[in-house]
Amino acid sequence: MILLPLVGFLSGLLIGRRVAYAVTGGLAAIGFTLVAVFTDEIAGWLDLFVWGDTALALFLTWVGIRARRWFLARRASSKA
Repeated sequence: MILLPLVGFLSGLLIGRRVAYAVTGGLAAIGFTLVAVFTDEIAGWLDLFVWGDTALALFLTWVGIRARRWFLARRASSKA
């Protein structure tokens, strides 16, 4: 789950729309649920790592969406 921010950035970069937030959030929920059930590494919903990692992943999803829009706009302006 430490790679969730990277997954968020890549989903924003590849999808490029608001649905990337749902993908990142869904993957965070599934991943942290599996970690909570099968290991003792997180202390449930009150664990600060869970919220911090999810917030960072959602922020990087936003960065990925912006990067995709910037890249496409730059590419479109260079062709004109």
